[in-house]
Amino acid sequence: MPIGHMTGIYQSGQLRHNIPPILYAAVGAGDLLIHLDNAIDFEPMAGWNFKVDCDIGGMGCDAYGRPRWEYTPDAGDAGDHTWTIYGRYGGQTLWSLQRTLTVSAGTSTSTIKLVSIGDSNLDETLADQKRVLLASGMTVTHVGTNNDSTTDSAGTSQNADHEGYGGRTLASFMTQAPFAPAGSVDWSTWISTHSFGAGHVAILGGLGTNDMYSQATDAAAAAVAATWPANLESLIGMSASPPAGSLKQLVPGAIVLIDMPIPGASAEAFKSTGVDPWQLRRNLWRLRNTLMQYGTAAYRGRGIYLIGTHLGVPPERGFMHSMAAISDVDSPQVSRASNAVHMDEPGYWNVGTDRAAAVIALA
Repeated sequence: MPIGHMTGIYQSGQLRHNIPPILYAAVGAGDLLIHLDNAIDFEPMAGWNFKVDCDIGGMGCDAYGRPRWEYTPDAGDAGDHTWTIYGRYGGQTLWSLQRTLTVSAGTSTSTIKLVSIGDSNLDETLADQKRVLLASGMTVTHVGTNNDSTTDSAGTSQNADHEGYGGRTLASFMTQAPFAPAGSVDWSTWISTHSFGAGHVAILGGLGTNDMYSQATDAAAAAVAATWPANLESLIGMSASPPAGSLKQLVPGAIVLIDMPIPGASAEAFKSTGVDPWQLRRNLWRLRNTLMQYGTAAYRGRGIYLIGTHLGVPPERGFMHSMAAISDVDSPQVSRASNAVHMDEPGYWNVGTDRAAAVIALA
């Protein structure tokens, strides 16, 4: 039985995964990349191999030889496609999973307001998010209390308002501005200030790193992950009867996108903390597993969508450790000192473009 750095990998013939039921791609949003290191709960080992069946795209690898599935969106592919992944070990297919890939032609006539909510990793994802949305023809106004001007992958400065705050956890939004100005969640003032209404989009943009970074044991991480469903209910209103003051109670027609938390630190990046270098990776896997419950048709029917933005982040060089002399998303580079929290530009680009593809499909 194969065992890697991650614990509990192979259980009753199943590989654990963090692949939401719907995958999104859009012309103009760049390639859709699904890095298997981010999708499947294992470290690549001799003997395991994976195959994806889909009428578009194909298997490939990044510059480090790590496996990924790749697809360049084409307008002729617009629509839904069946995407099935198979895991083989020892010559036997031991695991499979079927998903839907939704491809958009990359054009939109929608007029929306969009608020992105997150931590210090949020602002730099907004440049490519905005670039792709504007290029689609969508009329989009990013709203929020904060404002940043960052450079997108095309070298153009993009200015966007947002609700991203350094060091924030999900729990902090329960008691602090902008959505809990009096110490408990009440979006009413924020909604009035920004004239936010039905058909507009709220993105929970990759929160989770700060929640999980300091959890030094699996038990501590499990305790934090267990608080997320109640906090999401208070902040967003996930249920069919959302609580007073939540976004969906006040604006039932709002569209809510929830990013899966971004990938964990590499061993090199995290070892400086003195904690097991794979602990943060395990912690974030646990949190993503908690969020998988929100990928069902029932939540989509209420306008709540789980987005796999973590899947496209380059696992070796795009995330959680700083790299020297970045040139493009696939060029190998040399690691340098890191705080194990912030991604480098290719990671931000991938999150922004993948999120934009979902907005084009859903807004």
